[in-house]
Amino acid sequence: MATFRLKRFSEPGRLKTVHPRRLAAFFRPFSQYLTDRGFTFAPDLLGCIDHHTLAAILISPDERVPRDMVDALFFVDEMADEEGMDDLLEAASQAGLVLDLGPDPTPADVAIEVWSARPDLVKWTHARGYALRQKRFVYFRDRLPRRSPFPEYDETELASLQNHLEDWFENHKRGRYSRVSIFDHGSSTWILIRHGLAFKREGSVSDGQSSMEYYRPEKYDVLVYDPETGTLGVHADGKRLTEIYLYSIGLFFFGDEKRFSFLHELTLDPLKRYGACSLACDDIAGLDDAKLVELTRIRGGPYERMAIDKASDLFADFAAEGYVLPETARLTSAGLEFVFTGDEKARRVTIRPPNTIIYSRTEDRELVEPFLKARGFMPVHATRQFSEAQPLLAGA
Repeated sequence: MATFRLKRFSEPGRLKTVHPRRLAAFFRPFSQYLTDRGFTFAPDLLGCIDHHTLAAILISPDERVPRDMVDALFFVDEMADEEGMDDLLEAASQAGLVLDLGPDPTPADVAIEVWSARPDLVKWTHARGYALRQKRFVYFRDRLPRRSPFPEYDETELASLQNHLEDWFENHKRGRYSRVSIFDHGSSTWILIRHGLAFKREGSVSDGQSSMEYYRPEKYDVLVYDPETGTLGVHADGKRLTEIYLYSIGLFFFGDEKRFSFLHELTLDPLKRYGACSLACDDIAGLDDAKLVELTRIRGGPYERMAIDKASDLFADFAAEGYVLPETARLTSAGLEFVFTGDEKARRVTIRPPNTIIYSRTEDRELVEPFLKARGFMPVHATRQFSEAQPLLAGA
């Protein structure tokens, strides 16, 4: 199977971290497949599980591997670490799920136990964790000056949105499938959209013969709505997909398909106008320092040559050389390093006009965005409509 890869359960040592009784119960539904592959399934001899044979089977599945087994292994394997364990325990507590774990469960024990009771809860927790790990977003602004919270919705409205998106995915040869999950994190509302990609063909080897596999990969896209700034951040591949998300979220939740048709326009002009003073952060609680560590600019010429400057503190380096950024400099990207109160190590944020911000850690945006607005890198009001998208949006 070309898409079946395990991080942990393909190692005998990791399999041994699961209680034998729990491991046997997890694999029992797939006993016929495992037996056919040479694994001796002996639930009455739990302490004698052949972890090496089991790992060898899991690391090299063949075309007969049960789809349910692939699904179960993928999600359990993904959540079988300490962070996943904490997330699952919290989700189980909130769902009122009582787990029989004993005093000293391993992360793998917790993942299997929750999966055995509520596979849907493991899938939802995995999806939420995936969403919060994304760091690169393209931002669009609410075209109305009045800020509003994310509207309430019911399952019928969510189903209508999924059906609408599935029409688009099907028409664009990505298969008729989508799942939309919505959850709150801090003051923001996060939207996770699972869907298929274009069909893929990949060479494989089966029974000693060259073969070909055909499958449709699954993709996760992430959107985040911030009611305080009136922005919708999009983490997705391609302009057309971004446009359909902007159109759909505006239409189905806000009743306005053009609600997010404005670029959340960023500018690097403060670096040219105010130099190092543009990075002052004394007025931003939670930020102790900010430095410019990378700058990309277009030098011009017939071939539009670009230059990239890097240093631990570029403005200090410029000052040592007596250099000042000219007002005519064409800046395309800036890497800033912020020191957050209570942290010793600086974390990086990359700004790429007109509307892309890349964070080292997603939650940094709660302090970085007020800084960007205060220093003039981020506009207070919408300035330019996402006009290139309008022909597509109008007929979406």
